[in-house]
Amino acid sequence: MSMTDHRMRSARVARILVLVALAACLAACSARKTPDVAPVDSDVAAMRAKAVADWKKGNAADALAAYDGLVAAGVASAVDRNNRGVANLAAGNFKAAQEDFAAAIAEAPDVAAHHFNMGLALFALERFDECIRENDEALRLDPKMGMAANNRGMAWLRLNEPGIAVEDFTHALKIDPRLAVAYANRGGQWLQMGLYGEAGSDFDRALKLDPNNADVLNNRGVTFMESKDYGKAVALFTQAIRKRPERAHYYFNRALALERDCKFELAINDYTRAIARMSDFAEAYANRGALRMTMDDRQRGLSDLERACDLGLCQQYEAYRDRM
Repeated sequence: MSMTDHRMRSARVARILVLVALAACLAACSARKTPDVAPVDSDVAAMRAKAVADWKKGNAADALAAYDGLVAAGVASAVDRNNRGVANLAAGNFKAAQEDFAAAIAEAPDVAAHHFNMGLALFALERFDECIRENDEALRLDPKMGMAANNRGMAWLRLNEPGIAVEDFTHALKIDPRLAVAYANRGGQWLQMGLYGEAGSDFDRALKLDPNNADVLNNRGVTFMESKDYGKAVALFTQAIRKRPERAHYYFNRALALERDCKFELAINDYTRAIARMSDFAEAYANRGALRMTMDDRQRGLSDLERACDLGLCQQYEAYRDRM
């Protein structure tokens, strides 16, 4: 078994949770912040109506262009700047989004959604202390905004404060017991703490609310793997893979469960699939190499360990090399 297994499992879960949270936040803010069209000047109203219609159709680039026109004409309202910020977030223009939300807040500082969205932009820019402050303000203005508590928890995680993060995820769930992402995130922290029962319970709640979430299926699989229920773990990793077959980490986790269940050839196949999807996956090379060495496939095993070392993971390669 690879010396890096425990570290890898933790890294995979933590990374996945961040992605889950951000995806949910973007979906929530984009759905919630679609404006009603206010009749102003006829041309301005037409531009605003086009922006809203394009966004509703999923044409984010066209919506962004329409909001750009409103800003360039000097007629953009606080709602327009907020909505352009949401479109910029969706396009990955995080600095531009932050500037848009700042303009919206300057004009309408008492709108919780503007602070919530500013928090998203600041999180994406890795300005976590400021992100926390914006979510504080969103919750002050709208104490029922559960997603703001969830997002604040994510920022605390990035500041290495898991205890505070768990409190925020719990706060989010008290506000909105149907907030699947908060169950998923809190479950991830229980998992990191080795509280597999609590983690599994939260992941089950998340899956009841969002049964097709591949990341949560993967994380639930990790709880079964840690509890040595390898059959259930493999089944859940397989479900996750079917939903998101491009995710290298799902194959890695399934390989790990198969390896622990002494199904070595199947494990090697899954490590190979993980590498096919992420060519610089050092841990997958290291685990496949170590497993091949134990199976007496020394030439290919050493080649894998050497490749892992080239990618920065040298401990096992050096240990085997020193014994040769």
